[in-house]
Amino acid sequence: MDHNVCIIRMTTSLTSLQNIPTTIHGDINTVAHPVTTTCSIPEKEQMLESIKVAIEKLNKTQHIEILNILNKNPLIKLNENRNGVLVNMSYLPDETIDELNKYLDYVKDQENSLEQIETQKEEFKSAFFLSTR
Repeated sequence: MDHNVCIIRMTTSLTSLQNIPTTIHGDINTVAHPVTTTCSIPEKEQMLESIKVAIEKLNKTQHIEILNILNKNPLIKLNENRNGVLVNMSYLPDETIDELNKYLDYVKDQENSLEQIETQKEEFKSAFFLSTR
């Protein structure tokens, strides 16, 4: 399988976010997530969209780790077909979203570390090995 093939398809939509229970004040623009916080629907949708984009850029091994995170919660519905695994992110609990964010931050940190190491390796290579010829 190609290294950059996306095996997870995440979906978010304003209409599905509007079906989530709202706060006691009945404000349609505020989502009361059953777990912790409240945020406006546009903020929540924007956050989920950024997570979706980040996940779709990951490789297959990292997608498997995302699926492991999603599989921890039996209430999360994963739909698998020949195109991959489909997840409606609109109904993800806050704990799962936090865990996804932590994992994405970890991946970003690892990529930055690898990039710095590769840059340093190239600097050493050019300084010590190319100058001795």
